[in-house]
Amino acid sequence: MSQLPGSIKFLIACFALGGSSSLYSIIRYQGNTAYYAFLTHELSVIYFVLCVVFFILCVASIWFLIFPKKLGLNTGIAVCLVGSLYEISLLVLTFDNIPGLKEAYLLAIEQGVLDARAEAVDFMLSTPGLHASTWGMVFIYFTLGFAVSRSRRYYIQPEKVPPTAVA
Repeated sequence: MSQLPGSIKFLIACFALGGSSSLYSIIRYQGNTAYYAFLTHELSVIYFVLCVVFFILCVASIWFLIFPKKLGLNTGIAVCLVGSLYEISLLVLTFDNIPGLKEAYLLAIEQGVLDARAEAVDFMLSTPGLHASTWGMVFIYFTLGFAVSRSRRYYIQPEKVPPTAVA
């Protein structure tokens, strides 16, 4: 691991952070604000599918960064696409039912399930707040995808063929 280039270590750290965040979102779904957006539209299964797929892709991306294969490039790009899909889906679902979502957030805060301040809910569910968080994350995924594509040569290394024994 110490022989890996710095850019690859950076990608490993990014995918580890994304994967651990996704795993946390799966385990502690009741405390996740995004879960409520999917739940208010009766799409909680989609929430879990996206989180699980994102987690698996992050783990696979880390694997392919440690043990490079051509498939790793596609896996890294897929992480960015699924992450962006998740963020944009969340934006659409939130805009569709802001009053219902606000009520769900405040109830979850009151019950101690959601760790947020009631004052923050107004900004989180305002048009600027929603756009800033969504497009900020999409930009991060785009930047990560760019970093993955710039590491193309790392993934597509010539296979190391052992020398043949000469008799």
